Amino acid sequence: MKNLFKSLMLVAVAAMAFASCAKSDDVAVGRKVDVVLNLQVDDVRTSFGEPTGTTYPVKWDGDEELKISLNYTSAKDADVVVADGKASVSTTLTAEEGTTEFTILALSPASSFVGLSGGTYKSWNVMIPTAQTPTATSCDAAAQILAAKSATSTVLEGAHNVTFNHVTAYGKMSFLNLALGEAKIASVEITSSKDIAGRFYYYPETKTTTVNSGSKTIAVTTEAAENIWFACAPVDLSGSALKVVVNTDKGTFTKEVTMPAGAVLTPGKIAEFNVDMAGITIEAPVKYELLLNAANLTAGDYAIIVAADTDVAISTTQNNNNRGEAAVTIEGNYVVSPGDAVEVFSVEAGTKAGTFAFKSATGYIFAASSSSNYMKTQATNNDNGSWKITVTDGVADVVAQGANTRNCMRHNTTSSVFSCYASTSSVAEKVKIYYISNNTDPMISAANINDVPAEGVTNATAEISVRNLTEAVVATCDGTVVTAASVSGSTLTYTVAANTGEAREGWIKLAANGVECTIAVSQQVSAAMAKYYVKVSEVSATGKYMIVAGTKAAAILGGTKTYGYLPSTNVTIEADKIVVDETTESLAWEITAVSGGYTIKGSDGKYLYQTGTYNSFNLTTSATQEGAVWSIAPNTDGTFTIKNVLKNKIFQYTTGYNTFSAYASLQADGSMPSLYKLEE
Repeated sequence: MKNLFKSLMLVAVAAMAFASCAKSDDVAVGRKVDVVLNLQVDDVRTSFGEPTGTTYPVKWDGDEELKISLNYTSAKDADVVVADGKASVSTTLTAEEGTTEFTILALSPASSFVGLSGGTYKSWNVMIPTAQTPTATSCDAAAQILAAKSATSTVLEGAHNVTFNHVTAYGKMSFLNLALGEAKIASVEITSSKDIAGRFYYYPETKTTTVNSGSKTIAVTTEAAENIWFACAPVDLSGSALKVVVNTDKGTFTKEVTMPAGAVLTPGKIAEFNVDMAGITIEAPVKYELLLNAANLTAGDYAIIVAADTDVAISTTQNNNNRGEAAVTIEGNYVVSPGDAVEVFSVEAGTKAGTFAFKSATGYIFAASSSSNYMKTQATNNDNGSWKITVTDGVADVVAQGANTRNCMRHNTTSSVFSCYASTSSVAEKVKIYYISNNTDPMISAANINDVPAEGVTNATAEISVRNLTEAVVATCDGTVVTAASVSGSTLTYTVAANTGEAREGWIKLAANGVECTIAVSQQVSAAMAKYYVKVSEVSATGKYMIVAGTKAAAILGGTKTYGYLPSTNVTIEADKIVVDETTESLAWEITAVSGGYTIKGSDGKYLYQTGTYNSFNLTTSATQEGAVWSIAPNTDGTFTIKNVLKNKIFQYTTGYNTFSAYASLQADGSMPSLYKLEE
């Protein structure tokens, strides 16, 4: 396919900004030039446009966000705006004073950006998604990666012409003789013997790519049997093995082929091909069940590890320091027919009692560092690859039991990887474990039922796990909170009466074949009995408060720690009120008026103070500790300026770290908190 990109005009407007001097003998350093860039194109990038012959124009949609860089320095986000049939991008770039040559680079979409290298390498590090959702006429916009580079100029002012080039190649696949019957397609997986997605380096100088941490599988979410679009890395597949799997609601169809000579996927070109499925019959789906109780997992089982809130699992791709992700299909409490890109681990006993090891074809995954967020693979297991598993409502805390302290397995949604983090890390998405058991013992398992509304529920349902039972499951209940319960297959039906008082708990007990499972049922306090933290515009002499920025509440450090940045906890705010419960009680800070300001004491009985040049907090049990006095003043926007009197540093929440700290000034990603006072 020919590139049909219009040249973009980069109109640069320069304004010199000088550092101001407080005294005549001060030395001004770091003088920089602010450059405003305006990009104009003739079309909008919605998708591939209507083809003319064998070429497809590429359009822009106005919701795009690019990465823009000057001279291969740090990249910035820039939004595309569409008006009067034109798309434009405006951003501010900074050039060091004294720079005499200028090269402007752009990458689309911004979501594909992993990194940018200057110096010898001069390359973008980009992510070609392994999970893609195309439209009827185009590939997934997130997978359509484009890059542009201007000619090097000695003049920054004026217009710079650049042309976007394709980083990715494209495919349009159709199935012939696919005997679907009543089955409906849910997704299609393409697995090559070569890397076709994942992380790649793109070199603007030569318009070439090399693999960084690649994936051999692309999963395409689609209901179509023909004209299925996908984007991939440029690759020569001549003579390579290619496996195509069609996932349906009834099972899977699998076809393996050897690609003919000349099967080359080229940047900016579309390879159209058919896959003949004649004679291929459907295979029953393989289902991995959600682990609801860690006691149900045993050595010899098979498991996949899935993000708690995102439909992706740990993939077979071991990057240098973490594991990649691959899309999965989740139906109720099951992952259905995970594709070849998903790592299926063999479960073994860990090196410590009560722990488990997860073994892949290449070894055991383990927490690899105390100073960096690493998860690697080792041939022989040790304590760092022995994981303690605690499951709450289907969500698993998976923590390695070795000496390395960055040991909590989590999914990083920003970087699209699974790795190991400190317990206080801003990377907060935990995991779920889905497994196939080789245990032949009878089993009943179910998650607790939490936060039933005060008004109660009638004939509500929940999924339970049952295995190797020859008897019907008998359900009994407490009769006061839970007034009815029954089981049909793997579905629990229950009724909870309306609550007129304090928060309360009931239970449901399930039994069959000599095994039992008790489900704890918690119900919210009635509206008449509820207590709240209420947003305030001033601080009284003493009281309990929650310190909240947006929906992030400052939490205590906990444990034996004596200093650090305060972690944040999400809270629910309705009509400027936060309901009192066990979680919010632990987030309460006692603010007390003292000479010169206020002290701030956490629910752990420790006061916040500052010392030295640190922007973190120190903890003390003494209200008279130097640096423990804070001034608190309301702002016009409903927030408060809370400032350490000794160090003159401002209490604030920073989105980059997802923590609370105190800096000499408000940070670019910082926000001042609001205060919510406990109603007495």
